[in-house]
Amino acid sequence: MTLGTVILAFVAIGVLLLIAVLWSFYRLGDQLSRNSQSRGTTVPPPLPGTVQRREFETEAPATLDEIAKARRVTESLCKPAVLVELSDVTSVSHLGGVPPSYPGFSWPRGATNVPMVFLATIDLAELPENHGLDFLPSSGLLSFFVDVVSGGAGYDPRHQAGFKVLFQSEMVATAQDADVPKDHPPDARYPRRYPRRNLSFIKASLPPDWEREELDAFRDLEFTVEAFCAYRTSLYMQTAHHQIGGYAEAVQDPHMEMECQLVTNGLFVDDSRQHNGDPRFEETNSGAADWRLLLQLEFNKEFNPYGGEYGMLYCWIRRQDALAGRFERSWMLYQCT
Repeated sequence: MTLGTVILAFVAIGVLLLIAVLWSFYRLGDQLSRNSQSRGTTVPPPLPGTVQRREFETEAPATLDEIAKARRVTESLCKPAVLVELSDVTSVSHLGGVPPSYPGFSWPRGATNVPMVFLATIDLAELPENHGLDFLPSSGLLSFFVDVVSGGAGYDPRHQAGFKVLFQSEMVATAQDADVPKDHPPDARYPRRYPRRNLSFIKASLPPDWEREELDAFRDLEFTVEAFCAYRTSLYMQTAHHQIGGYAEAVQDPHMEMECQLVTNGLFVDDSRQHNGDPRFEETNSGAADWRLLLQLEFNKEFNPYGGEYGMLYCWIRRQDALAGRFERSWMLYQCT
């Protein structure tokens, strides 16, 4: 065999190997294309900087068809809510900054007599018309404060001194910004750390949290957790999950109405289901349905008076107390990752 023949043989073998590799890539690409077509168009990944909330074990991204099915199936379970968004338009309602001062206003103090941190003021007259939240007055100012020094997360009856909701039933045209107490906690660097941001409001209709019993009849049968969570998150339009009314978006246990009912009746709660079997549980828990979500605030590194990476603050009130203007009877819970 001559040298030329050997070279030709090696060239032929190389060509055959190259053809085999190219054919394998072609078959792989064709298979992936068919799989994609069979599942439909996939949802794009989250936007950069999107906060990661609760993590679920997932198998694959939800398709647009699956998300649409989740919406159709849960539509009848939705409750009216009002989404709270940051705005560039001047408003009385605001997040951060300082609260409005009016005759009789006194900056709330916590259990150790330290001034509380101001979170937000909501002017009820600025909410959308026909918002569907029948427990709220049509007007008045709500201001929310928390004690970040010794207030607790709301799961102990003794945490009642850790938060405050002030209600001014009549709008005062001459209201001015309150003076920050000189002994305000220095670690909050108030009000520079949380500058005032105006708020706007949007009517919404929100489904239950994935782990609530309202979804028991549909969970894992009609749609996947990926589809449902993608649908629910899309309702907030990529904004922070601040809201009034509706179902809360839980970071931990979603049964917060039960937790509020138990803790305000003297039962320590770190899991709303731990009192099953306690004779006081059934008697006390019967009033859980009265609680309404007065305000939900999503905290991140840019706005979190509690510190940390991520958390949610939930302010709840009984419907009858809200209708009577007794907002001092509100209860707050804090959940974090």
